[in-house]
Amino acid sequence: MEKDIFEYKYGENEIDEKLKSFVVDTKPVDIDMSNIKKKTYAKIRRDNERRMARRKFFIGVAFAACITLLIGVFVVPRSILSGVTEHKVAIVKPKMITTTVPVGEIMTFRLPDGTKIVANSRSIVKYPEKFTNDTRDIYTKGEVYLEVAHDKEHPFIVHSDGFDLKVLGTKFNIVNYNGHYSNVVLVEGAVEVTTKSRDKVTMRPNQLLNVSGGKLDGLKNVDTSQYTSWMNGIMNLHGDNIHQVVSRINDYYGTEIGVQENISGTPLYGKMVYQKDVDEVLKAINAIVGTKVSVVNGKVYLTK
Repeated sequence: MEKDIFEYKYGENEIDEKLKSFVVDTKPVDIDMSNIKKKTYAKIRRDNERRMARRKFFIGVAFAACITLLIGVFVVPRSILSGVTEHKVAIVKPKMITTTVPVGEIMTFRLPDGTKIVANSRSIVKYPEKFTNDTRDIYTKGEVYLEVAHDKEHPFIVHSDGFDLKVLGTKFNIVNYNGHYSNVVLVEGAVEVTTKSRDKVTMRPNQLLNVSGGKLDGLKNVDTSQYTSWMNGIMNLHGDNIHQVVSRINDYYGTEIGVQENISGTPLYGKMVYQKDVDEVLKAINAIVGTKVSVVNGKVYLTK
């Protein structure tokens, strides 16, 4: 229709009467749109809140399920593990080697790192079959000459009764037969000696360090060849007294020969050759000094 139905001019015929009655009865009342909007927005807000609540619920359920799964992965019941064999990895330490030099002999050998060792009669050297630690550690007792292989990353340490010696790449001689009196002669390089009493000294080449009772007992310059001649089977004598010489003989042969007190300070000069039999060495001393071998209370002495 071109015109509004409510402005239509009704006639008096039956059809217009019916049309008028229908239009008037069905005419809408005024509508409050603001109230409709408020109710619509409230409904939308309630729907959104219900959707968010459902989403949070499902997220919580999913998170709890994940935690349960993780706990199930890391916490396994003992009943499940009861049939599982546990394997432990054992740390295998290198086998230790002990070299003992027979009486009257000299042994030359090399350590796993290439360090050269010359060990005198009755000396003991203990070292690992393979150096695997941060330091290369060995133990010596007796008289030993070492030419240490250079390895800056793995310091070489000699353990002996009464002191430890840290090598910084060097050649040196160490004597420690009885554990009470020891000496170190540095031929080349540098060594750091630390005693049981925590005394510490760094040696220079051509120095001799005495250690007595776990304490430093003097440092002096020496001719190192006089202290390494034993490798050639010779004991050089430069004014050493009989008591000192006999002590070295006892270390070498494992004997307990004594010296009469009134001759113990007698100096000896020259060279003495180590023999297979200690009796031959005593004969040489007797020929030089005019002493003799005596037995007093079952013990052998050099007397006049």
